[in-house]
Amino acid sequence: MFREIEVAVVSVVCLLAAMAVVACFFMARALWRSGSREAALQGDLMRQKEALQQAERKSMNKSNAFASASHDIRSSLAAVVGLIDVSRTEARANPNLTYYLDQMEIGTKKLFDILNTILDMGKVESGKMQLEEVQFSMADVLEESMDMANVVGMSRGVEVVWDPCDFSVLRCDAVIGDCKRFKQILDNLLGNAIKFTHDGHVVLRAWANRPIARTSMISTPSRFAPCWRASVFCRWLLGTREEGAEQNAHRSLLQNDPNAIEFYFEVVDTGVGIPKEKRESVFENYVQVKEGHGGTGLGLGIVQSFVSGFHPYIIYSYNSDSNALFY
Repeated sequence: MFREIEVAVVSVVCLLAAMAVVACFFMARALWRSGSREAALQGDLMRQKEALQQAERKSMNKSNAFASASHDIRSSLAAVVGLIDVSRTEARANPNLTYYLDQMEIGTKKLFDILNTILDMGKVESGKMQLEEVQFSMADVLEESMDMANVVGMSRGVEVVWDPCDFSVLRCDAVIGDCKRFKQILDNLLGNAIKFTHDGHVVLRAWANRPIARTSMISTPSRFAPCWRASVFCRWLLGTREEGAEQNAHRSLLQNDPNAIEFYFEVVDTGVGIPKEKRESVFENYVQVKEGHGGTGLGLGIVQSFVSGFHPYIIYSYNSDSNALFY
């Protein structure tokens, strides 16, 4: 009797011991797997950190190299511009040579513009873009942009027209803002319009108006309604910085301020429009609407970045003929 009890007790103890061994085995295996996974994750994390640090070093080195290269390019271009100016004195008696010098100057200005656009986009992406507020003549800026656009348009057989509408923009000439960025916005829009217009014309319209109450962001004074029939359209609104409730409060103040003026700008062309597959990415950087037209693909991207900095707006839609309309 006692012998059987002892055997049963020993059997139970052995069974419990076996179960404990099996449990310890599985626990050890689970801990080993967990440790292996943790070690693998830590290894991946370290590799990612090293890759990130390496990418940051490469980016920093690339930025430093680009800054150095851009300085050298600027110096070389400035030297070319200086030589062109010096050569003009001796070229006065030779109309052909004067024409060639003019073309060289246009080319250097274009290179300057491309370089400045790339540098400005780098500042925008890094959050280092600072807008300036200086007093400047709106009429002088518009005239300078139109003169340059006319030269480019003539070389492509495209007529560039300046339409002052009711001449209100000329009566409100002295303004405060970032003259350099504003001119770059106009130049990019005009340059884009000319580049994609093979036959026809490009029109720059501008007018000034007292701040008015609007039911939507894109409503305009009714007497300018005919301007909406253009194929490619862009309007830039100055002076609206806040959004939502703050914007409404600010607009109310503007409406009561006798010195407050809003400026409207349209760049209209008879160009080829924007393909459907490119419409979603029209404001993306380094994206070209049509291949084979050259450029950096930063034209509309830098425009949107600058406009966002000013806090007006630029959007686009399409008319019944599927032409692009930029607001």
